[in-house]
Amino acid sequence: MATLTIELPPQVTQGQMMQALESIGCELRLSRDGRNYTAVPKERTVRQLSLSQMKRQSTIFRKQYDKVDSGGYVIFFKGKAVAWKRWLDHPSGWEPGCIALDDTGKQWVATGGNAYEGAMRWEVLVGETQSNVARMPTRIREIPQPGPGAA
Repeated sequence: MATLTIELPPQVTQGQMMQALESIGCELRLSRDGRNYTAVPKERTVRQLSLSQMKRQSTIFRKQYDKVDSGGYVIFFKGKAVAWKRWLDHPSGWEPGCIALDDTGKQWVATGGNAYEGAMRWEVLVGETQSNVARMPTRIREIPQPGPGAA
């Protein structure tokens, strides 16, 4: 593997650095030492799965990790089942385009944001088109506010 070192002036912002990487078709990833970042070529091909393929993979994933009767969501990244979550919270932990599939077959897609900072929200996927209505995770409930005169 070839290494390219680019020295940037100290006044370069993080945004400018990300734009430069984008222009050469790279993205920033945490290196193996866990302290530094490495620019790697972006993957160009993403295999799209049908809903039936996703359900099949989701069932296999749930059985493999003993989550069959746990509800929750199986998260797909670039066509592969990669994680299970009890609630769909913190979309910033996922790259835009990740798909969450619940145990009933309903799909959610991580949208907004970018690959570096993560997604901004989860949106319902209806058929092949995205909906602009986002469901709040079941864990977040309205907190009753104290009435007038409460201390």
